[in-house]
This record gives sequence, structure tokens and C-alpha cells, in this order.
Amino acid sequence: ALAVRLHRTCLATFAADLVNAPAGWVGSHVVANLPGTLTTLVLETTKGTAVQVARWLTDSGAARRLRTLDLSECGVGDGGAVLLSDGLRASAALTFLDLRDNQIFDAGAVALAKAFASPTFSGALKHLDLSENEIDDAGTVALAAAFASANFSEALTELGLRANQMGDKGAAALAGTFKSGRFREALTHLDLSENKIGDHGAIAMAGAAGSFGKALTWLYLGDNQIGDKGASALASAFKAGSEFSKALNVYGWPTDAFRVASRGPRRA
Repeated sequence: ALAVRLHRTCLATFAADLVNAPAGWVGSHVVANLPGTLTTLVLETTKGTAVQVARWLTDSGAARRLRTLDLSECGVGDGGAVLLSDGLRASAALTFLDLRDNQIFDAGAVALAKAFASPTFSGALKHLDLSENEIDDAGTVALAAAFASANFSEALTELGLRANQMGDKGAAALAGTFKSGRFREALTHLDLSENKIGDHGAIAMAGAAGSFGKALTWLYLGDNQIGDKGASALASAFKAGSEFSKALNVYGWPTDAFRVASRGPRRA
């Protein structure tokens, strides 16, 4: 109701925060009436809104102005991700995109990758979180390829892929993208924890270490399937005394082969 009232007052810009609204209520009573001038939309845990948001992005022209979109825990799924990708292609101003915990599998990730690779997608994206989904190697490979050509590669500061189904192939694909050096200046947080990355993926990531810049301060690789070989490769790549060692945080190792102390607070 608040969003509708604001829309009727013809305000040029406002933020709609509709967290935990009842399922179906937002789609029926709010999204269709949101103005195309909206810059922030937070629908966290509001189920069943992906289709409406996808239509609104396209029909209202909001994709050109929206800066923050939080659809975490909204039950997006692959179908919703496919629909959202069409609207996101024209999201020229987006700086924050949160799609955590949405049951997105490889098909949805591939669709989103196409949006990220679009020449009309935002070059200002700083925060991208796809954690707690079901993205396997195929989806990760598609995302890595998109990141390699994305407009936002020099702007992105935080990339979250925690708690997916990524294995060595996906990790190696991401490492190949990082080797291009296009993320060197901005990336501060990279979370690949709680996946299925093994020694081969860890060794590939170690091979990309030289392409990370001084900005990188948080690297989460814990709770994977990395053994001593992978951990040793990472230890050598991010060796003590390097530009990384003072700030880099790696947590949850199943081995003593690699330990890096963090100067900042550890994530719970």
C-alpha cells in the first residue's frame, strides 16, 4: 500500500522495502504499480515475485534506473532466473544484485550469465551474490565466461558463490577469468566456500593468484574438498610476506597445510 501511495504522489525516486510480505500480496498489489523511476527494490524472503519483477523491469523501463535489487530467498528458481535475465540485460545503472538462496540451478545460471555478458548490462555493478543456490560446474563455467567480457569487471568488489555445487571444473573456469586481470583493481571479497572444489580447482585458483591485486582482502575457500596438495599450492601462491598475507582470510581448512591469520573479524 505504501508503494502504491508513493507512486500516486509522482515521486521521482524512492526505495521500496517489502521484506517478508505475504506470498502473492506483493505480486498482486504492489509490483505492477511500482514506478519506473524506482532505484531500490528489496523483496527479501518475499516468495513468488520473480515473474512480476521481471515484467516490471521491462514494461516500466525501471531497468535503466534501478541500482539495488534484492530478491534473496524469493523462490526465483530457474524459470524466474530466465525471466529476470531478459529484464536485467538493460539494467544499466545496477550496483547491487542479491539472488541468494533461490534454488537456481545451471539453467538459471546460464540465463543470468547471458544478461551479465550483455553490452547493455551495468558497468557499475559492485556486489553480486549468487550464494546458497544449486549452481554446478556447467553454470559456473557459463558465469566465468560472462565475467570475462562483462562491463563490470573493473567495478565489482564482492562476488559470492558460496554454498553451491561448484567443483574443480567450475573453479578452474573462474581462475581462468581472474587470470585476465580485469578484476585486479576492485575485487575485495571472493567467496567460493562450501562448494565441492578439490585439489585441481585449488591449484587452478593458486595459478591465478598473481592476477589478484592488493584490493583482495577476503578469500573464502573453506569447507570444500581441498586436500594437502591444493592447500600447499595455495600456500605457495599466497605466501607469507606477499601483498595478500596481511589481510587475506581463509577459513575452514580441513588441513594444516595452509593457515593465514586475518586482521579483520572472522565470518561466523
